[in-house]
Amino acid sequence: MACLLVSSLKTKVLSHVPRIGSRFITCDKGGKKAVVVGMYSDDGTGSSSKLTPVGEQVNQLVGGKLNEVLAGGGPRKYQVHVWEGEGEGEEEVSAVAVVGLGREDEEFDPQENYNQAHEKIRRAVGIGARRLSEEGYSHLLIDGCDEPGCAAEGVGLALRYLEPPESGQAAKYVLEHFGDTSEEFQQGLFKAQAQNLARNLLDNSSLHSSPHSFAQASAEALCPLKVGVEVYDKTWLEKMKMEGFLTAAKGSCEPPYLMKIHYNGGGKSIAIIGQGVTFNTGAASLKTCLSTSEFRTDMAGAAVVVGVMRGAATLQLPVNLTAIVPLCENMVSGMSMKQGDVILSMDNHTVQVECSSQAGRLAMADALYYSCSFRPSVTIDVATTTHDFEAVLGSSCSSVFTNNDDLWVQLCQAGCSTGDRVWRFPLWKHFDRSLKGLCTP
Repeated sequence: MACLLVSSLKTKVLSHVPRIGSRFITCDKGGKKAVVVGMYSDDGTGSSSKLTPVGEQVNQLVGGKLNEVLAGGGPRKYQVHVWEGEGEGEEEVSAVAVVGLGREDEEFDPQENYNQAHEKIRRAVGIGARRLSEEGYSHLLIDGCDEPGCAAEGVGLALRYLEPPESGQAAKYVLEHFGDTSEEFQQGLFKAQAQNLARNLLDNSSLHSSPHSFAQASAEALCPLKVGVEVYDKTWLEKMKMEGFLTAAKGSCEPPYLMKIHYNGGGKSIAIIGQGVTFNTGAASLKTCLSTSEFRTDMAGAAVVVGVMRGAATLQLPVNLTAIVPLCENMVSGMSMKQGDVILSMDNHTVQVECSSQAGRLAMADALYYSCSFRPSVTIDVATTTHDFEAVLGSSCSSVFTNNDDLWVQLCQAGCSTGDRVWRFPLWKHFDRSLKGLCTP
């Protein structure tokens, strides 16, 4: 069975896009249409610029008015020039955001290990959409820039677009591909919404991110998509003898839960496990005040897994996915685990606690063993890591451990295409000695 561990996997964030707040939105444009178009420049400065084919169409649609806006040269890469008109008719355009795309010949960069064309379209079109949103426009027509999937994903991420799960609710934005309906554009929006679901789960305050609250929010997001969600309580965990998971959770008044999520699309069976420590104080290995606040997002792995399940369902992927998400808090109390404790895990291995801060590893160990009962062809687990990995990689990519070379190649190629790059770490026999301690049978 192939096995893969993806750690510190991050949802794509357009950090270069300023957050709304620096400008006060004074009015809503009442559903008027606005368009985002791209413009290439040979040197990246905007001095020798050329609109995309869609940009040329829009320029004709507005009577050549974009020429006036661009008279002094087009926008530099990732900069935006905005034209606004009247746009009273139903088919009229009220505003156009022209965003700089840089050079037209950019493509895959082997040194950077990602497709520059895909990434710049995601970023640039997202910046343009955010600018129009700040101006009060909510009905946006998007120039696909020859990559409608990338453009849609960038817009969805920049606007944090997430359709309400119930059909009776109104969406905040109307996002359309300019011109003909594009299946790639819709798929790009689905990918963005999956990532935005994970981001929303991570952005909740610790007060609203208890194991119960996380499970409830996940079920509300997934069940309308015909994804099966089962949540098991502490009694079931005790029956299954998940002592590692229970030990990690016993310091908190919040009961632990294990969430099992099913998506049946046919084909290969894959198990995906997400670490769900919703708050981690470190227990007896108490963290500092400043670092503790960061650990309300220690359940990033669980959030990513929930987002993956939404993405698989909306994209209708031909695969059978089973997600296992152990949810608990690691709090300091008279009941919390201590250094030196010896625990009998679900697979009858003894585990000696050296640092009570690593509660997620105990929870994940039992969840991984439980997932083996489904006999998956591939097992993937997603979790946050220690700051040691951040010191090595920074925020440039995610760390990966795997025992399957073919799986690694596929993941690396996916990272190159999406801009979410990954870096492989070794699983050599040299490290086996670290798994043996005084309590090893």
